Amino acid sequence: MSAPTEATIDSERIEAIFRECLFEEGEDYADFCKGEGVMANVGFHLARLESHRQEIEAVLDLLPYPFREAKGGGWSFLNACYDRNGHHWTSSHQRMEQLFTLGNALGRVKFFMPRELWSTLPGGMPYLVITIKAVATAAPTPEGPSAKYLPPSPLIAQEPEKPGGPQPDPAPALRGVF
Repeated sequence: MSAPTEATIDSERIEAIFRECLFEEGEDYADFCKGEGVMANVGFHLARLESHRQEIEAVLDLLPYPFREAKGGGWSFLNACYDRNGHHWTSSHQRMEQLFTLGNALGRVKFFMPRELWSTLPGGMPYLVITIKAVATAAPTPEGPSAKYLPPSPLIAQEPEKPGGPQPDPAPALRGVF
């Protein structure tokens, strides 16, 4: 039996990026980008958000495959505490929300259903979809991310092809609990 490896997502780094992308006291709010979250919507400093784009996209790529639009079509927010290798990277819903809010502001994360229907989902929590391979043609705007997309970027980690068909669920213990 192999020794467990550490989680691939750094929870402290997510918080640091989130804080760096917020406005500082006295800054002009005219150039902001809205990120929608589970509990709050956030206005990010557009230039600082863009400076972290590749790192945010790389972290989103480390979340379990069922979150992917092309793989699973979306998954519950409650499953985001695990990375795609099944490692538990955070116990903080706040860290998970920070990551998804940053991703939403960049146009890489969307909610599967309108907020009004979340109460019908397990735990009353939303399902989120990651569209990590789409690259926006323009920077996000105050109204939200750009709607136009280019082909996948070679800078974004591509999902490895795995032999043997479908991969096991990284969080099997969660099935039927929620």
